[in-house]
Amino acid sequence: MITDKYETFNDCFMLHFFSFSALADDSDDGYEDVSLDADLSSDVTADQDYSSDDVLSDELDDWYFHTPNYFYPVSKKWLVHNRTRLGFSLSRGNTHSFTVDGMNDLVVRKELFTNTFSFGALYSRGKDFAGSPSQTLSRFFIVEDKIEYALHKDYYIFSVVGWQTDRASGMEQDYKAQAGAGYNAYESMTHTIQLEGAYQFNREIPVAPMPKESIHSMLVGLDWVWHGNQNITFEQQITFIIDVQQGSNFSLITDSELTVRLAKHFGVAVGVTLNLDNQPQPGFKKYDLQNSIAAMIYF
Repeated sequence: MITDKYETFNDCFMLHFFSFSALADDSDDGYEDVSLDADLSSDVTADQDYSSDDVLSDELDDWYFHTPNYFYPVSKKWLVHNRTRLGFSLSRGNTHSFTVDGMNDLVVRKELFTNTFSFGALYSRGKDFAGSPSQTLSRFFIVEDKIEYALHKDYYIFSVVGWQTDRASGMEQDYKAQAGAGYNAYESMTHTIQLEGAYQFNREIPVAPMPKESIHSMLVGLDWVWHGNQNITFEQQITFIIDVQQGSNFSLITDSELTVRLAKHFGVAVGVTLNLDNQPQPGFKKYDLQNSIAAMIYF
């Protein structure tokens, strides 16, 4: 799922082995002893009485990296996962700065519905132009909620609502609403590839005296996750956003992150984010590059 930002794959299969032995008595008309063993590991799944507990075993701690229909049958349990990120980063481009940030993602799933509630904050200080004095560049807060519904093993729909503010960079309020659909192009125990397309509406309220603005845009995104083993995960996100009212105004965002899980509830992550703006404001560069390192807490 593309978002935020939100990131491992688990072995999920059952081996069903049934054996039957029939022993004939030597005096029963000369019949010989018969022993019949049948391995029905791939042929009897449709007729068995499965339960969610049988499939979602203790080995499936990272269910949140899979779609609901990846498991058979779909779990009827309430599934909950929380991830907290505490990070530090250095930026080059329009700003030369250092940044500290925190983000929390709460993922809740009930059958085919998945809800991801995120909130976070960021503080950045540095120089916005060469030679300018050091100052507060960003004091950012964000709240966002994403609801997904799995229509099929390969298709899902979603909606997103969000709010953010960053007075230090001139944005008093920014409200966002999004509706779209996703396609699970590939999913296995070690890899997943998802494609998303959505319509997005933003209502921006800049710091006075700048006027309010409504922005209509379309976005397409790619999310690839590779799970090397139970402790190493790499995620690559690519998002393309275009203003439908001004087609020449578009942006491209790429986000790469490698996470190493050092313990069940703790890990570290290193990442690189590139933000390319085709039509930046006068005096600004077209790109921003951010390198980050963060501590990850899971529960």
